[in-house]
Amino acid sequence: MGKRILFKKIKVLNYLLSIFMASSMIFPSFSYAISGTINFTGIDEYETGPVITDGQAGDVAASDIPGIDIDIFGSNDKINPIGKFIYLDFQNVITPSDVPTYTYNYIVIKSRDGSNFSFNSAYINNCNMMEDAVYVEGIRDGYPQGTVNLTLDDGGMPSQFDRLNGLTESIFQNVDQVIISSNTPGATDVTAGIGAIQIADPVMSTVALTADTTSNSVDNDLEITFAPDATFESEITGVSYNGNALTASQYTVSSGKVTLKPSVSGNTYLRTPGTANVVISASGYGNSTVSQTIQAGTVETLEVTTQPVPGALSGGAFATQPVVKLKDQYGNYCTTGVSSTANVVATAKSGTGSWSIGGTTTKSAVAGTATFSNLTCTLTTSGNGKVTFTSGIKTIDSSVFTIPQNSAKVLTADNIKQRGQ
Repeated sequence: MGKRILFKKIKVLNYLLSIFMASSMIFPSFSYAISGTINFTGIDEYETGPVITDGQAGDVAASDIPGIDIDIFGSNDKINPIGKFIYLDFQNVITPSDVPTYTYNYIVIKSRDGSNFSFNSAYINNCNMMEDAVYVEGIRDGYPQGTVNLTLDDGGMPSQFDRLNGLTESIFQNVDQVIISSNTPGATDVTAGIGAIQIADPVMSTVALTADTTSNSVDNDLEITFAPDATFESEITGVSYNGNALTASQYTVSSGKVTLKPSVSGNTYLRTPGTANVVISASGYGNSTVSQTIQAGTVETLEVTTQPVPGALSGGAFATQPVVKLKDQYGNYCTTGVSSTANVVATAKSGTGSWSIGGTTTKSAVAGTATFSNLTCTLTTSGNGKVTFTSGIKTIDSSVFTIPQNSAKVLTADNIKQRGQ
């Protein structure tokens, strides 16, 4: 029966660099100082005992990996250490209790305490000297990150596999174990030598996000989408917009989507039109970011920012033409969104007097502002009146003004003497 082989890389006493990242709801904290290569330099490095500790053979401090303990599981019934390689059969390998169970044989390189690392490079030697390949799979928190199929040199020479040759960066840059298996389930005749195993600090992967560009206003939920990923979704710890952390009730997570909810009480930053970054934080991932534009909502109220002032005479143009601005339910001016070009209609409203309005009474807003230019005011009966402005079903009246009078008629006396006088 095979036995568990444990290679422990201890911390270098006079060298330990800790990198501290700011800890908050949006930026989780990590502390890493991992960088080095695992080499096997002699028969003493690979004793028959179950535990191998640093310093038993020719390793030097420069090859140690500070800050992390690496375990390697494999069989020992065909041990044949040569040079800087260990040779492990894919038959009779031990199945550790904390790694997935497969129907084929494999060996595992993993961190002892579950710390993440980047699997950068390794030499793999084909001992059979025939056309063989191996599968290499990255695992994080029990979830597969992906698998690559590596073809080994059939001449018995070691092949170097790294990020530029076989070890896909997105799969292996942030893992807590690597599984190397025969490329055929159940195969027992594949033997591989492994050496120069390079690991380093994990590189936190990010997820490509897509902003909401459909009905993306303060009136609607905003859907930030991405490729469905159950692992990423389950690890989401926080969401922010424009640097403001959302509470748990202000967003939801579902398959391939994070939904932001402006309607939830207190969510003022999602109720303000503008463009800012949405940042999604997830354990084991870097911060995923997308620029999201939020537009103003539909018109809810109107505001007369320039009051109409009639001219001196009935029938003339208003001396001061009115200006009306549109606002959404949160009091934002409708400078963007569907109401930014809404029509505003001006109609005459009687007060103590009556009048009629002329000129161009329907005006399309520009960036939420309707500016009238040629309205006229014609007296019907003396008194005062107003202008009513309407957009959709929303209305507002102007201030009261006095309706101008008709111009006085000029009378000419008849000074021709009547006949007979």
